Amino acid sequence: MSAMFKTHPASLDAHTAEPPRRGPVRPHLWLEWGAGAFAFALAIAAMLLFMMSTIADRVDALIEAQNATALKLSADLHYYDSHRAPNDESIPPGVFSNLVEFARNTAIIIDEVHRLLAVEYVSTLGVGGTLDTPDGHLPWSDALLQNLKPKDGTSTKFDHTGVDPRTTGKTIVEAGAYQIELYQALRDFSQEKCTSYKDVGGAISTYLFPLLYALLGAGLCDLRGRVPGAGRRFASLGSARYTTAIIAGAVIGIFTSLVPTSLSLPPLLIAFLLGYSVDVFTARLDGLIDKLRKPGGDT
Repeated sequence: MSAMFKTHPASLDAHTAEPPRRGPVRPHLWLEWGAGAFAFALAIAAMLLFMMSTIADRVDALIEAQNATALKLSADLHYYDSHRAPNDESIPPGVFSNLVEFARNTAIIIDEVHRLLAVEYVSTLGVGGTLDTPDGHLPWSDALLQNLKPKDGTSTKFDHTGVDPRTTGKTIVEAGAYQIELYQALRDFSQEKCTSYKDVGGAISTYLFPLLYALLGAGLCDLRGRVPGAGRRFASLGSARYTTAIIAGAVIGIFTSLVPTSLSLPPLLIAFLLGYSVDVFTARLDGLIDKLRKPGGDT
């Protein structure tokens, strides 16, 4: 006995495929990604600039201390060389230890210069920061020694930084002269680098960074104005917001000396706030101009 089943007519028809459901389209996704990438790149640039400035200051401080030590060591060696007996191989107390300490401080300066050149290599994406070496690699100790040239007219070849523990009274004067020549060549090389880094870093921090921070503030303001349900809505200024932020940041950079010293906010934070509220900034400027135009008006 077979049971009769009633088939629903709709079950015989082909089911129409439903279109895939998609979430809400975000038309300004490029702005979000662009602002995030710009903020990350700006943070990396600020970090590299901070590292370069810090290392350059540290090298300058080490060189200032090493200059006084080099003068004292040179005087001690000249005195010893002039007054020692022909066959006397003894070393006066303190001279060898001072020479070893001087060589250690020179090695520390070399390490700091290595860090400075490595930061330059990273910040220039490999375009700069290398020395003229046959292998073309990053400038480490051997490569740096090969590039150091004495400027006192001698033909000394720099191939080591330490002091031989077997140094005697007959060789200590020559060893000390080598260490002083090495330090002088390193000082001339590193001071030139540090001066250029400080000049470039100071110019970027003073004139370029305020512009970029103002642009970052404008991007944050634009993004917040597009967030659904945001508490505060901003007037849509479009590209004019970014152009105005660039102008405001440039003004902050150019007239940094006009920022009141009693103001606790740094210029970069002021530039960021101006970029974030360019409409308030331009409204205040318009109000100030209106007051200046009125005869006898309050300024």
